[in-house]
Amino acid sequence: MVTRNYMKSLNTALGRRAESLERSGSGLKFKKLSENVADGTRAMRIQEERTHSQSALENVETILLEYNSVDSTMDSIDASIQTIQEKVLKAMSDSHGETNRDVLASEIKNLRDQILQFVNAQFADKYLFGGTNNAGPAFDLDSDGKVTFNGVKVEDIYRNADGKYCFLDAGGIEQPVPDCGDVYIDIGLGMKIDSGTPDPRTAFQMSFDSLLMLGYGAGKAGEKYGTPVAGNVIDLLTQLESAVAADNKQAIDDLQGQLVTLNDNMRMSRTDLGTRVNYLERTKDRLENDIDNLSEMESALISADPAEEAINMKMCEYVWLATLQLGTQILPSSLLDFLR
Repeated sequence: MVTRNYMKSLNTALGRRAESLERSGSGLKFKKLSENVADGTRAMRIQEERTHSQSALENVETILLEYNSVDSTMDSIDASIQTIQEKVLKAMSDSHGETNRDVLASEIKNLRDQILQFVNAQFADKYLFGGTNNAGPAFDLDSDGKVTFNGVKVEDIYRNADGKYCFLDAGGIEQPVPDCGDVYIDIGLGMKIDSGTPDPRTAFQMSFDSLLMLGYGAGKAGEKYGTPVAGNVIDLLTQLESAVAADNKQAIDDLQGQLVTLNDNMRMSRTDLGTRVNYLERTKDRLENDIDNLSEMESALISADPAEEAINMKMCEYVWLATLQLGTQILPSSLLDFLR
């Protein structure tokens, strides 16, 4: 009985010493959920929340990189339009021969084609201004030289009562413009999906309304001379090219006024971009703080205190040595008592 009691005490001291060594080595308070269900369950929930925050942070960082490309593209488009305006003013102010007018018209055409390439720009194999279309360039020119968006003439596009982009087919029936929806992404706002569509209040709209940026619709009559002007930048530049080549200064004046208006609308899109970037940068800071705080909470629940474990391990060693020393005194005397 004395031997059994002693071995029990010896094994207990050895087990506690082994547990202390394991906690010191692993840095964890426990290795099984069953050892501390309350803290373990809370730690699992915190880990899940932190993983979601890290995923949202990666999304935010990706969007910010994409928006850098968007800003660069918008800047290039704006610079091209400024150059076109200089060419137009030159065509209006000076008397040019046919050769010089053709040169100016050719330069406007080349700049128009550059803008068309810019609005079809890609970043990481994704079209920046293509809406939900990622299969090919959204903007193109048809056989009549009119700009199209996903196969639909931009001058035929309008917004219905629900704010959706539509056009009338050959039978006069209203049809939605294909691949013209918004693209949303989760940035840690608790994104919810309703009937396959993200709730805008819980997700971030990362796509840009390229039709609003470039203009759409059939246009209108010019404010000064009644010249028909296009409702979008690409078709308007095609009209400017023809007007400059024909030296029609009245038409050039109306078209120039419409170009200024459309350019102002494009700059509003750049303002919207800046607002989004500022919001994303604040969201990035918030997510980084959340991840740090969640990591600290998790550490407090499952991580062992190194100083405390060092003291516990030393104490377990003392108990272990004391138990061994006690055994040298108990076992021999007990054996002699048994032999008597």
